Amino acid sequence: ALAGAQFVPRHLDLSWANDEGVKSSFMRYQDGAPIEFVSGYAPTPENRSATSVDIASIGTGTTDPFLAMLAPLATGTLRDACSGERRIFDGRRHASLTLTSGREIAANEHTYLSRIPALACRVVWAPIAGYSQRSMARAAEFPPIEAHYARIGDTRFAAPLEMRGETRY
Repeated sequence: ALAGAQFVPRHLDLSWANDEGVKSSFMRYQDGAPIEFVSGYAPTPENRSATSVDIASIGTGTTDPFLAMLAPLATGTLRDACSGERRIFDGRRHASLTLTSGREIAANEHTYLSRIPALACRVVWAPIAGYSQRSMARAAEFPPIEAHYARIGDTRFAAPLEMRGETRY
């Protein structure tokens, strides 16, 4: 849902297929705060967190990782997509994303199917809680993600056309 120019999450429903079949998770929200998380996936012992996140501690202002990719354009300019901090929670892990604007990309300077102007953004991921000790220890080594944001039609919202980042996997 929308409240002014901000997204207010209501429900997250995910499913995916792996070697074990189809798995799914869901998260319910009340007034924008997560209140319930159920998952058919159990992390492997090496990927388990040393500490779990109490869902009641998350509160409002935090979204799931998918909704966090959409950006309200509060002033109507594309630079709004790449400014500030976003807090994300996937039901087990809590992190922050810090976005800063980079270079503008003219419509004729890229090869995306949508021939519209874009903005290169720098996204820095920082774990807060719920990650394995190994992930927490290596977080500082994780280089920034580059996301190319563009306006969604005639709306006051933007979404990434492309995201590039390095992982250990």
